[in-house]
Amino acid sequence: MAARLNKRPRRILIVDDDVDGVDALKYLLESEGYVVDSASNGREGLQHLLEEPKPCVVILDLAMPVMTGWQFLAARDDDDALLKIPVIVVTASRPTSYARGEPVMVKPVDLDALLDQIASCCHPRRPPSHEH
Repeated sequence: MAARLNKRPRRILIVDDDVDGVDALKYLLESEGYVVDSASNGREGLQHLLEEPKPCVVILDLAMPVMTGWQFLAARDDDDALLKIPVIVVTASRPTSYARGEPVMVKPVDLDALLDQIASCCHPRRPPSHEH
């Protein structure tokens, strides 16, 4: 509900090829007051970041056609403006090696934990809740 307190809605970009999962997550996030855009692969996600208003966070799957999440992250790392946009990795299988620093959540995700991660990216002035 914190997103509704802001005068300007916060944008989130979901980059994932699972249409049903994207739709469900989009519904949840919009009910929390976020504006949600989506892309079905890393290339579309990067194009979206270059053309659209910047999101406060990207929710990124790793296994996608055309351009994987790994390739998306590598391309994002080469652009100083895009590098400032936080990413939350949401994937079906835990990566065996992952030292990039982005939070990683395994599907099916704990929605409360995901909302806390999003809030910490989109509302940095307010510390995230540590109550469970």
